[in-house]
Amino acid sequence: MPVSTPTPLSALSVEERATTPVTGTRTIARAVFLVVGAIYAMIRLTDPTWWDLLDDVNLAVHEAGHIIFGFFGDIPGVLGGSLLQIIIPAVFAGYFFRSRQRFSGAMTLVWVAQSMVNVAIYIKDARAQQLSLLGGENSIHDWWYLLINWDLLQSDLRIGGFVHFLAAMVFTIGLVMGAVVIYRDAETARSTPPPHPRQLWP
Repeated sequence: MPVSTPTPLSALSVEERATTPVTGTRTIARAVFLVVGAIYAMIRLTDPTWWDLLDDVNLAVHEAGHIIFGFFGDIPGVLGGSLLQIIIPAVFAGYFFRSRQRFSGAMTLVWVAQSMVNVAIYIKDARAQQLSLLGGENSIHDWWYLLINWDLLQSDLRIGGFVHFLAAMVFTIGLVMGAVVIYRDAETARSTPPPHPRQLWP
């Protein structure tokens, strides 16, 4: 008698995923991912020189933001780069929460926070302009241009520090939410009786 194989989680609908029984393996995998996320958060919050693949993604989204928001004027176009690189991961997080994939949503908040750290570093560099810009020496520093227009250039470090603080809060919220999901998964797994062994013969 053939034994049916479990359906991969990726092949399930949103409703089916939400009601998928919790397993110990999934809980352990999520716990490992959460620990990695916490280590990553500490690195990003303390090392402004760190660069990885996610930064390349943010950079591409940032440049697209200039193009998209540029249709609304110069200042929206300049600001749009930083805005879009935060909006895009926030949209993904919102989708996951809306579809009740709470752990995925929580971990996507880590991406939101990481992108906010990038923006904070950029803001703090408005006067110093020590960062290497994509267009080279002839490029205009986004946040120098914005803060000059808003008469806030002398406050670049304070504004950047505030955005950095907000990023730390979003990191914390995402990690705590992820930990809560894992804890509830573990409680559910402990309270669920083990399945009866499948009979392989008639």
